[in-house]
Amino acid sequence: MVDNDVLKLLVELIKLCWSENVFIVFTHGLRTMEDQAEIYGKGRASYIYDGKQYGNPKANVVSKAMPGSSLHNYALALDFVTCDGLGKNVDWVVGPKWRHAAANAKELGFTWGGEWKPFIDYPHFQYDGGLSVSKIKQGKFPIFKSIPVRASPSQKPPVSNQQASNQIGVVKILVDVLKVREEAIFTAKVVKAVRKGQTYKTYEKKSGMYNVGGKQWVSVGAAYTKFTTT
Repeated sequence: MVDNDVLKLLVELIKLCWSENVFIVFTHGLRTMEDQAEIYGKGRASYIYDGKQYGNPKANVVSKAMPGSSLHNYALALDFVTCDGLGKNVDWVVGPKWRHAAANAKELGFTWGGEWKPFIDYPHFQYDGGLSVSKIKQGKFPIFKSIPVRASPSQKPPVSNQQASNQIGVVKILVDVLKVREEAIFTAKVVKAVRKGQTYKTYEKKSGMYNVGGKQWVSVGAAYTKFTTT
């Protein structure tokens, strides 16, 4: 459970990740103060909240946030993990797909705990809008950004006369959102995103990607694009 505005962004985040074969599931959202006390008590010999002992010295420390000091307590944070396309075979090892999901989340305005210092929290996303927890505790709430506007079908990539003569076919986008990259490399800079149903002239196939004009490449994957020769 999270704030409704956060939920809208999470739906977009899932679309972005799935369009690039990165699958994520969420493990925690809203936490009660008692939930937070239990988490904070892990790795501590003693921690009493509201008259109850939550200390759990046999566990490892997993949080430095006491009850009321985490954005989980205000439905503005969640934890995630990567998995396979069926939502199974969870991968708890932080790797490229974790960082890919985090990059997509940051693009939508989230803060990623994997970049915090000194206490790194890799599974954690939060939408704070630049506000501190103390400000949110005082009743202020972040202003949510609009979901980024994606390219419309009329926004075709620039093509030189020489490149136009080298057209090899046309690709049709098959997923809701597909990122366009600056080079034929999965980790290359994202220059924009395209939508399902859009079609683009294609000029080259390299390293599992199609060139759709200039420095713009999309995935060859049959789940993402359909190629037709001209």
